[in-house]
Amino acid sequence: MGLRLPWKRVPEPVEYADFPEDATLVTVVAGEKTYHDLSVIRTPDRVLNFRIAGGLKEGQTVELIWTADGRGGVGSAQVVRATEATVGLRPTRVETGIQRRSSLRVPATVPLTLNGPEGANFPLTTRNISLGGALAFGRGPDAGESFPGRLDLPGQFVTVSAKVLPGLDPVNMHRLLFVGLTTQAEDLIADYVAAQERRRAYARF
Repeated sequence: MGLRLPWKRVPEPVEYADFPEDATLVTVVAGEKTYHDLSVIRTPDRVLNFRIAGGLKEGQTVELIWTADGRGGVGSAQVVRATEATVGLRPTRVETGIQRRSSLRVPATVPLTLNGPEGANFPLTTRNISLGGALAFGRGPDAGESFPGRLDLPGQFVTVSAKVLPGLDPVNMHRLLFVGLTTQAEDLIADYVAAQERRRAYARF
């Protein structure tokens, strides 16, 4: 049985963003709830429709995360339709072109410092790392914003910008998404991840 969508014309918001046509699986983050890899159904009024059973309300703002053509994207959207089985979202902010050349994630314990507003610093320590982001522990900033920072790899540091994703303990553990990395930063992180994976492979023999 196919997905039946409610159909009513939704007024255009003051601002909206065009969502990439090749983004077919989207992760929706709504507060402390994360709905991973949802198939998107598009309607002519620029609304993205997902199978989400309840829990979201019209007017609510959510975060979007996706990968298309090997590159990542993040953004935000407003809930414009909500039923017991489906939710319609209209994107209001879209950031694309985040490099995702490798999804390989390796265990790694390295310092990562994020620079918050008004001179606040958040020293964290990674548990694992990939080219797309990291899992880190320590007292960090609130989720939802991107912060500049520094990743201290062995023998060198890398300037990064990381978006703190909701869904984990905000005091002790954080899911970080790297955004807007320079080519040099990507190369350094990719080389480090590859080297760690080679060490793990050698250790298994």
